[in-house]
Amino acid sequence: METAQQKHVVIIGAGPAGLTAADHALNLGHRVTVIEKKDIAGGKGSSRDWGDFVVDNGPHAFHGMTQEITDLMRRHGGQEFVPVTIKQKLYVTLKPMRYPLDMKEALTNFNLGLKIRIAWDFFAARIKSILIHQPLDSFKSWGTAHYGTALYRACFGDYSERVWGVDASQLSVEFAKRKLPNMTAFGVLWQIFTGRKKKTPNDKSYLGVKDFLYHTRGIGKIYKHLAESIQQRGGEVIYNAHIKSIDLTKANRVASVELNGPSPRHIPCDLVVSTAPVSDLTELLSPQDVELKTHAQAMPFKHGLIVNVVLKRPRFSECHWIYLVNKRFFFNRLSEPKNLSPHLAPADKTLIMLEIICGPEDPRWSWSTDQWKGPVMGDLGFFGIREEEIETIFLTKLEQAYPFYRVGYEKGKKEFLDRLGHIHNLISTGRYGLYMDIDMHDAMVLGKSAVDYALQERSKEFYDEHEVICLKKRDN
Repeated sequence: METAQQKHVVIIGAGPAGLTAADHALNLGHRVTVIEKKDIAGGKGSSRDWGDFVVDNGPHAFHGMTQEITDLMRRHGGQEFVPVTIKQKLYVTLKPMRYPLDMKEALTNFNLGLKIRIAWDFFAARIKSILIHQPLDSFKSWGTAHYGTALYRACFGDYSERVWGVDASQLSVEFAKRKLPNMTAFGVLWQIFTGRKKKTPNDKSYLGVKDFLYHTRGIGKIYKHLAESIQQRGGEVIYNAHIKSIDLTKANRVASVELNGPSPRHIPCDLVVSTAPVSDLTELLSPQDVELKTHAQAMPFKHGLIVNVVLKRPRFSECHWIYLVNKRFFFNRLSEPKNLSPHLAPADKTLIMLEIICGPEDPRWSWSTDQWKGPVMGDLGFFGIREEEIETIFLTKLEQAYPFYRVGYEKGKKEFLDRLGHIHNLISTGRYGLYMDIDMHDAMVLGKSAVDYALQERSKEFYDEHEVICLKKRDN
């Protein structure tokens, strides 16, 4: 039974952020409708059965950084949501090293000439940064100032340019702060001589996260159970839904959401929490806001493409993720899900995920399975895999998977959110709705928080505070 205080909350997207928002709104006593364009819950964090395999949309383990969100995951994962110690390696040279980068091991791995260049460049860069003010306005300028040219190029620069397909001077400094360790000169010396990392304040990086959790049947099983719980408690989850429009009144408020396709429907609502990519959201608003669409163009996404390779062997390696930094490799990263849980694959076989990032204009996005056989053998052959060991290859395509942080995007994002904040009963949130390169934990924090701000019609405050919200909610 509805009460005067009860609101009808429409959630766009049944990914981690959207489902957490729906769960929280239900807990507060509100009516909830979740609209999902796919046929499955979890978004990019979903899992599917593929024959005898369980296949995630990429190597997703959960970072346990907030007890409240971890408890929510445990409630819907049960005893099958278990701790995992992630093992990662990277190939800067053709010898494996630990990841995150261990400076002492790295220097041992490099040849003498490169060691000398790295040491000289690093300390010269650190001294220069003290004596001369340098504008650190790109991934490249930040990286060279912090590591020196030789170390930056060997470990980060060339790899990032291969991954993103542009010169690193075009990548935002924000990307560097999120992806690269912030090492001080003293920290480097400490690591070289003690073998231990010196802690430095770097709140935006996930490199120091140690506590991982995973569902033994695939991370998407948790989101499946969470969606089922929402339905059991009276919430509605509409799958395979096609949104025609989000209708605005003259007072700049959302009045309803219109669905078209096989099951057209008019859904009146009191407020909307959207987790759709920013560009998609602007296309749905009716009437259209040309200025908002222009600002959204400063926030493009790139696609993720995973080439899944079934091997006729029980295991490939002991690692969960391997970063293929050296330029001899075609793919960016290799992962073996079976190392997260043995239940993801048959006992006598394993699945390898080989990843690249590409734009919609990249011809590789349209390659057939047969066209991937050469690159697959080129990279797996390095690890001793023979062609006859490959049983099959299939693809996972993830549209708009990665925010593409180009230099200057911050201004466009601020202008976008400032204008969007004028719609008082709509909040855009999550990884794609806020254009943030964040993990599931932070997306879920932002999904829950968005409901609280939306109920108070404080959308502008939410956009001003969204990054701080993630940091404040962490227990460590």
